[in-house]
Amino acid sequence: MRKTLPAVLAAAALALCPAPAHANATVENGRVGIHVQRSGPRVDSVDGYMAGHDTGARAHLYAFAAGPTPHNVTGWKNATRRSWGLTKTSTVSWAWKGGHTFPAGTRLCIAFNKAPGDNPCAIIHR
Repeated sequence: MRKTLPAVLAAAALALCPAPAHANATVENGRVGIHVQRSGPRVDSVDGYMAGHDTGARAHLYAFAAGPTPHNVTGWKNATRRSWGLTKTSTVSWAWKGGHTFPAGTRLCIAFNKAPGDNPCAIIHR
C-alpha cells in the first residue's frame, strides 16, 4: 500500500494538469481550405488552398476577434499554382517568425478572390 500510494497520487496529479495549447487546424469550405499551425499560444504559419488553377487568384487572411466586424490580418497575396497528377490547386502561405498571437476564441478566416462565399475559418483556442 505504501509503495502504490505515491504512484497513484503522481498519476492523478499528471492527469489533472492541463495540456499545453498545441493544436493545428485544417478547415475546408467548398473549394477553399485553411491550415493553421501553432506552437503554444502563438500561430506560426497559415496555409490556404483553392481547388483549380484560376488565373489571377489572390487570398488574404481576416479575423473575427470579439464581435461581428472582421479585421484584416494580412493584405492580398498572389496564389501559386500547384499540380499533383490530375489535382490542380492554388496555394498561398504566411509565416510569422516568433509567431503571431490572437485572443482566445478568434476566428481566423481566409478569402480567395476567385471563390466568393467559400471562406473557411479556424477557431483559435488556448
